[in-house]
Formats: sequence, C-alpha cells, structure tokens
Amino acid sequence: MKVEPISGPLPAPTSDKPANLREAAESFEALFIGQMLKIARESGEGGGLGESDQAGATMMEVAEEHFAREMTKNGGIGFARLIMTQLGPAAQAVNDSERDNRSGSSTGAEL
Repeated sequence: MKVEPISGPLPAPTSDKPANLREAAESFEALFIGQMLKIARESGEGGGLGESDQAGATMMEVAEEHFAREMTKNGGIGFARLIMTQLGPAAQAVNDSERDNRSGSSTGAEL
C-alpha cells in the first residue's frame, strides 16, 4: 500500500468553543433542573399523574426532561448564563492561545 504525501498547507481548524460552551452550559442547567424535578416528585406522597406503574413513571421522567430543556431554552434559573459569564473569557483566552500557536507566534521556548 502506497501512502501519498499531503501537498499544500492544511486548512486551519474552525473553533466552536464558544458555541460548545453555551451548549454545555445549557445542558448542565437542563440536567440540574431535571434532577430537581425528579427529587421533588420522588419526595412526594404519591398520587401524581399516571405514576401508578412503570410506564407512568417513565412517562413522567420523559416529561420532566422535556420541561427542563424547555425551561432552560427560555432562561431557566440562570445557571447557563452564569456559566457563560464566568467561563466565557477563559474560553476566549484558550481560543486566542490556540490561534497564536497555529500561526507560530508561540512565546514558549522550543525544546
């Protein structure tokens, strides 16, 4: 098997870190809200909507997950926004550092 060398420079990878950070922050908030809803439901006396069998319990879990995702899309309880505020500058610094390293303007000593 013959392997041909790569000709020409490789395209610079695109960075989606801010988008990934937003998605991760929103997913975390939705998971957190979903867990809060689950704990609240489980701590109740029973008598919930359709929880008398396994299918009803599964339906409630799916409904809680959906509600948590929709709640997060509409602002949620503010965790996603807080995470973006706190980690956004750090993510931007990582993006800048990676861009500098790709362009060869690294300030570190070469080994």
